[in-house]
Amino acid sequence: MVSEKDLSVLMNNIVASSNYIPTTADLKWTRDTISGTTVWASPAAGYILFFDHGKKVFHLALNGSPTEDQLLKFAKTRANLIMLGYREGRKDVIADTVTVEDIAEKIGLEGNIIYESEKIDRLLDDWKNSQD
Repeated sequence: MVSEKDLSVLMNNIVASSNYIPTTADLKWTRDTISGTTVWASPAAGYILFFDHGKKVFHLALNGSPTEDQLLKFAKTRANLIMLGYREGRKDVIADTVTVEDIAEKIGLEGNIIYESEKIDRLLDDWKNSQD
């Protein structure tokens, strides 16, 4: 099993090496998709993103054993968000998870409700503290 630190380094390397350049259509699709939501799950890529639109920040909760393909998909989404003016906040690798449903259950995400940024931070902090 890869440690969270090793996985974070691998993820950063893959994200940094991605040669993906978003098209206007990619950016429009991303902007339309995240508009009005604070939580976005990508089952194919194995992650959940949390948004604070006021601060233009996104936080990542990634499954504990992502494939290279999933990391590349995240790299594309990340590039789109950065081009839209967002910056990356937290990156949490959620151990012992594979699916977005696993991630949601492990961090205590409930249904399709809108979360305030304080609740998102609290959910991720509570999960992180439970791992210590």
